[in-house]
Amino acid sequence: MLLRRGKIPSGPQRATFAFAGSVKILSNSSGREADVANITVCYFLGSRSHQVKLRGLRIELGEIENTLLNLSSVREAAVLVRQISGHAQLVAYVALHEPALSNGDLQERLRKHLPDYMIPTVWVSLPSMPLSNNGKIDRKALPEPKDQGQDPVHMEPVSDTQKLLANLWEQLFKIERVGLNDNFFSLGGHSLLAVQTLYLLEQHTGVQIQVREFFEAPTLRMLASKIDERLLEKQPS
Repeated sequence: MLLRRGKIPSGPQRATFAFAGSVKILSNSSGREADVANITVCYFLGSRSHQVKLRGLRIELGEIENTLLNLSSVREAAVLVRQISGHAQLVAYVALHEPALSNGDLQERLRKHLPDYMIPTVWVSLPSMPLSNNGKIDRKALPEPKDQGQDPVHMEPVSDTQKLLANLWEQLFKIERVGLNDNFFSLGGHSLLAVQTLYLLEQHTGVQIQVREFFEAPTLRMLASKIDERLLEKQPS
């Protein structure tokens, strides 16, 4: 393969190298040439097979995986797009050094480095990743996520705000009932649906909630509580 001289890019484009003897070469067949300290090296800008288009946005699954692997608590990681409740969702598979770490903790740590649309909404924790014969993660062997959306013990909404939210979510996801502990994103929600939901909530309540706050309070109970807090703040003292 003919390579031309160039410079390694800066910014989000990262170079990944494999070593063979004293020469750095790529394990990937596509690459460009760069000259560093008189050593000819190859680099690639990411595998095209891991680029997906989700809700009109191009997402590099490898970038999400690399960001996860840079977290000290994560030992192994893989990210796929799967259909859940009729919606395409980013699903993160992780093997952790800290098994007690919650999905919310991982999402919050990712949010410091990635935009909201690149944050997985469904998480599967595994003791270790399934490997293929060549030692790489066998993505086809990764399990389908279990139904994480609705809480097995249904708790009926009580307050007016809770009932309003439940009605909106039932219409949005076309399900018969929503309980207090049901999670918007595990039901099939994503950032665009969140924006739509928050717009409708503002029309009904006059309260503005940011998408980031929605990610921090994804259950019906938590979001209703946040809305009620804002309503109290708006009341004259």
